[in-house]
Amino acid sequence: PTITDASPSLAEASTYGNVVDLATTGDTSGLTWSISSGNTDSIFAIAAATGAITVGSNTNLDYDSDSSYDLVVSATDGTTADTETITITITDVAPTVTDNDVSLAETASDDDVVATIVTTGDDSSITWSISSGNTDSIFAIAAATGVITVDDNTNLDYESDTSYDLVISATDGTTADTETITITITDVAPTMTDTSASIAETASDDAAVVTVSTSGDTSGLTWSISSGNTDSIFAIAAATGAITVDS
Repeated sequence: PTITDASPSLAEASTYGNVVDLATTGDTSGLTWSISSGNTDSIFAIAAATGAITVGSNTNLDYDSDSSYDLVVSATDGTTADTETITITITDVAPTVTDNDVSLAETASDDDVVATIVTTGDDSSITWSISSGNTDSIFAIAAATGVITVDDNTNLDYESDTSYDLVISATDGTTADTETITITITDVAPTMTDTSASIAETASDDAAVVTVSTSGDTSGLTWSISSGNTDSIFAIAAATGAITVDS
């Protein structure tokens, strides 16, 4: 048997079972094939009966780790044998950031997860970053994982900005891709909690009675008393919700 000198190429994004190369030509009946060396991380497999080389495990198939493999392939008919070094060149596949538009409540806390950026293609050794659109540095992205979180919610307010267009970059050190991720901010209505208070009948004007408590979005609120204020005894501060004796 004679093994042909083959030098195929293989994309680093290839999956299990992808055919890489048929190691022989001519009369292949009765031959047994094997890989005798060069199969780092057992990435490749060869069919003993056909000589077809396939991807056996793509876990460590990564252009940035190894750009080629020199497989020493053997073929025997039981009496004679031949060996040949098959060089498999790994080709780089650029990461591609997919559309990951999401929504986020304006009351989100620091460190809350906003989204995990999804990529296709080469997803190993990728570094993520936000290149623009991060007004007030509200968001952060983990360079190693692509997880976007709330970094500083101080200015996270639907009434100020209803959406942010973050330009996300992903690079494997050789190639890169960018995508605009739109984060839509959702409005959260303020909710007044059940507040009760007592006051002495001798309380003087301007005496503090209670400050109304709210949950949800409390920025930019305006308070008022809509009913029940018989004889206009009480007043409420529009900007703070503090109720006092008015007269």
